Amino acid sequence: MNNKIFCIINMVRNILKEKYSDFPMSCCHEASIIFKNVLDEFKIKSEIYEGCFEHCEHYWNKINDKIVDLTIDQFGDYEYGFVNQSYYNKYKGHIYDMSWFYNEEEIEDEEDGYIEDINKTIKNCIRKIA
Repeated sequence: MNNKIFCIINMVRNILKEKYSDFPMSCCHEASIIFKNVLDEFKIKSEIYEGCFEHCEHYWNKINDKIVDLTIDQFGDYEYGFVNQSYYNKYKGHIYDMSWFYNEEEIEDEEDGYIEDINKTIKNCIRKIA
């Protein structure tokens, strides 16, 4: 299963690199949402966590109590992917509430197209991996 997860990590990162010239800077929210939804498509259970890292708001994922951070390298010489739990122990993250992402009213009221754009990216990732 780790090979499939690494494939998904790299696919999401590559797609976001094409989309944003400053990736991974300030992309952790979108990267975590996309990653979780692609994992869901392949029946791999995960959660998104929200907290702080290096005194900045940050988002990451957990799979079976293992931390997966697609954008930790924005903070310097950290290796993205499965990362050491000790990095996060002092930052006290909590599970991120994704209900807004699936709320039909929220999607209809959205003005900037953020959710629609993320959904297109999710579909693009799934198509490239499948």
